[in-house]
Amino acid sequence: MTGDGNGRDTLRTWGGYTNFQWKLNRKFETGIRYDYFKPDVKKYASLPGYDLSPLAYNGGNAYEWQISPYITLYQSPWVHYRLEFDYLSSGHMNSQANKQLMFQCVWGAGPHKHDKY
Repeated sequence: MTGDGNGRDTLRTWGGYTNFQWKLNRKFETGIRYDYFKPDVKKYASLPGYDLSPLAYNGGNAYEWQISPYITLYQSPWVHYRLEFDYLSSGHMNSQANKQLMFQCVWGAGPHKHDKY
């Protein structure tokens, strides 16, 4: 809707990310990821009945970005651990900076092609 009920409208949000990764040795690698998001601006985004956040806001220079450095330990080809720190910041999107520390374990279980049963 266009806000006045007379037709269709399109939301045009955009964003992107990039990731850099370095292999330190056989067992460790480190990296950093950067994300950016820009919502659309619609005058009717904050009207009652039009909850368009986080895809659109009624004005201002709304944006959101995040930076995430991490380090990964490969215990084996089937098990690895990752420690990651995320810092999220936004402008004019009704949220405060967010910091998060995350520990992740990824593993494979079950028979593999090299196993003989």
